[in-house]
Formats: sequence, C-alpha cells, structure tokens
Amino acid sequence: MDLLVLVADGDQKAVFDGLLENRTKSIGIRLINFRVDKHPNRDPGVYATGAAFCRELEANYRFSKCLIVLDEEWEGSPGIDAIKEKIVEDCRRIGIAAQVEVLVISPEIEQWVWQPSLHVLNAIGREESYEEIRSELKQFWPDGSSKPLRPKEAFDAARSIPRSSSIFYELANIVSLKNCQDAEFNKFLKIIRAWFPVSD
Repeated sequence: MDLLVLVADGDQKAVFDGLLENRTKSIGIRLINFRVDKHPNRDPGVYATGAAFCRELEANYRFSKCLIVLDEEWEGSPGIDAIKEKIVEDCRRIGIAAQVEVLVISPEIEQWVWQPSLHVLNAIGREESYEEIRSELKQFWPDGSSKPLRPKEAFDAARSIPRSSSIFYELANIVSLKNCQDAEFNKFLKIIRAWFPVSD
C-alpha cells in the first residue's frame, strides 16, 4: 500500500477519501493505493496512541508512507506544537518516523472547507449569496477575516441540512485547492506531492 492516513473522526475521513479518490490530478500526484482509518478514540486517541496504532496497521497493510491527522482543538489539547512533538517522538521511538508526517488542523477540519464559493453553500443546503450567509455569521466570523475564527460553529450555524460526513466528502470533491490559504492544508499538498509525484 502506498499510503495510510490515520484520522480522528468521520468528517476528516470523508475529506481525505474525497481528495485521494478523486482529486489526484488537481493535487498533482499519481494514482495511489491508500487506506484511511479512524481512531476509535478520536483526537485524544490519535494524540495518545496514534503512532502505535499506525505501527499495528503496518503489520497488516505494509504502507510506504503514513499521515497522522487530528484537530488542534479538543478537550485537554496541549496545543499544536506539543501535539506534533509528542506524536513525532512516539513515531521515532517505535521506528516509523521516516515514513510518517503529522498534520494538526488548526483549529478543526471545517477550516479547510470554508471558501467563498457557491459550491460550499450548495453543499450545506443554502441558496442565499455568500455575502448573505456571512452576514449571519458575524459572531463567528468578524470583518476582515478570510475565514471564520470559529469554523465548526459557523459551519453548523450556516447549514440547513443535517450534519453528515457526506457533506465533507462532497466538499473535498468540489472546492478549489488553489485558493486555500491554510498552512496545514498547504503542508499536506507539499508532502503528498513529494511522496507521490506524477511520473514523467
């Protein structure tokens, strides 16, 4: 297997499934064999035992590379730097550090899908303009900010359909990859392109 992605929840899984199944050309990588697994204990579980979880999966699936993904915000989170340092050290201690990169999404996965696009609004069941939706979300999205400061709360307040991981899968298939200014998303693109370049 080319790639294992360990994520913390179904929404993250849907995003990575969508990107890696259907957006390889847009990302700029070759087709790859991959598997996306959810940790049963969500973000705290990825933080505490993510490296060991990946090591166990490697025994069954023999992946070449691995991404460990979690949100920065969860109860008890020590912050983005401490999260990365612990997981990297855990990977080093059990001998898989050379295969693994860690992505900590700040503050959470909704940060990646908020874009000034009708695609986003259609996916959450809204027909109003982007400006109208934004005006509803001022408590989460102050003037002058390109994205909501509270992306999850803004996402839940804006949608008119039930929350579902399928929304994130749809968004991963349609949102522009060029306009995202999120540092961790751009780190993901850089890593994945280096690992799996398009053949000449």
